[in-house]
Amino acid sequence: MATGGEAKLWVQQGEVKVNGEVEERRGRQLRPGDLVEIRGQAVAVPGP
Repeated sequence: MATGGEAKLWVQQGEVKVNGEVEERRGRQLRPGDLVEIRGQAVAVPGP
């Protein structure tokens, strides 16, 4: 499991994608169905 500090670094380094686009904002609001990719691993945000 990653820490918040690690996640912050990944965002700053451009290693996080949301729906195929590099995400540069730390506080991005995710919605059900969004696909988040970090360092080559993708996870879909589940719905309610």
